[in-house]
Amino acid sequence: MKIEKSSGITPTEQLLAVLGELAFLNLWSFPNLCYADGKEICDLLIIYEDTVIMFSDKSSSLQANENEALAWTRWHRYCIKEGFSSLHRAEKYLKNPTNKIYLDAKCEKLFPGKVNPNSKFIKIVTTAGYKYPLHLDSSMSYQDDSKIGSVGLKNRDGYVHIIDHFSLNKVLKLFGTIEDFKKYISIKENLYRKDKYSAFSEFDFAAYIYHSYWLSGESDGLSVGDLDAPDVEMLVVDGWFEFLLENADFDPKQHEKSSRWDYIIRSIGKQILNDNMDEVLTLNKSYSEQVKALERMAKENRGARVILSDQVNTFFKDKELSNLSPNSYKACILSSPSSENTIYVFFVFGRVKDLPSDPINYQTYQMMKGIALNNLIDKQELEGMKYKYLVGIGLDPPEHNGGSQAIIYKEKYHKGL
Repeated sequence: MKIEKSSGITPTEQLLAVLGELAFLNLWSFPNLCYADGKEICDLLIIYEDTVIMFSDKSSSLQANENEALAWTRWHRYCIKEGFSSLHRAEKYLKNPTNKIYLDAKCEKLFPGKVNPNSKFIKIVTTAGYKYPLHLDSSMSYQDDSKIGSVGLKNRDGYVHIIDHFSLNKVLKLFGTIEDFKKYISIKENLYRKDKYSAFSEFDFAAYIYHSYWLSGESDGLSVGDLDAPDVEMLVVDGWFEFLLENADFDPKQHEKSSRWDYIIRSIGKQILNDNMDEVLTLNKSYSEQVKALERMAKENRGARVILSDQVNTFFKDKELSNLSPNSYKACILSSPSSENTIYVFFVFGRVKDLPSDPINYQTYQMMKGIALNNLIDKQELEGMKYKYLVGIGLDPPEHNGGSQAIIYKEKYHKGL
């Protein structure tokens, strides 16, 4: 089934949809999903393995002719309290496996994915209209409007994250993968849990966390429990984001350098969403099974994607790839920089030049490529490798821009992995 997603209705929803696809990629990012009554569940829903990220976007201008305290209270009530209320209802609905989720307001197209009711639900209210970036104060609840311009995080059911439009793009610049963003949220909630800090803005807090954990390498391999709050109260002041951008250890081009990895996930994801995946080219038949390989690829953090993209680009520069005869191939095996139990097999299969103009021969070529990729993965040289997760990706030669992907996913148990 072809999955036709909304691109957002209002300008701010459209912006949120674009940011969602750039950071979390198209296969897991769904704007404007609907309840069974046709009403919108939330503005953007990210469903990835055992994590559900819900975005509610609220925008309202402050009334210039009102008392500042009154204007703030009204803005806070509409943007933050109503935003959280809508997310609370959405979470309750999504946790009931008998409830239907639709891609459209007419309720004609069912959402094909599944939501695990035991998932971690992350609730985020994005806001616009307040004149300054919102200050963060861990001593406040999200309902507290007593400090003009300051917001909290706590509620009786956990946390709700309030991120203004000043900050959203900057936070995703630093934590622009699903895994990185999840870890950022976990660190933030751990620090809030002990009422240990306040911050000038969300983006300054994000820069502080990036500098303190990511650049030092302390975030690698740590569980949520390892990232405990400091013993002293912490104040994150204005200027951290600018400081980070000027830090020689921060690479502002990391998204560009990791683009090959994101492109592969996005392009295969597009085939799945458009229902163009030839079953010959994948061992995984259902929608949920098809995405497993891409979920494994998406687990790579931004730093790992930079390394993997460079390795794939180097492989594609091999001149032999452009001279492959039909039905011959060349492959390379890459180990995950962030997970010692994952390997990737990249495979380029030779083809004749005008193949797409001949549908019968093109289908035969696709079938031959899928079989060859599967046979390669089953070879003894790979069987002897210790891995738990294997992703095989078959691509066309460089002159065809690496298009027409085939993908295979396997799990294999080894004691100790």
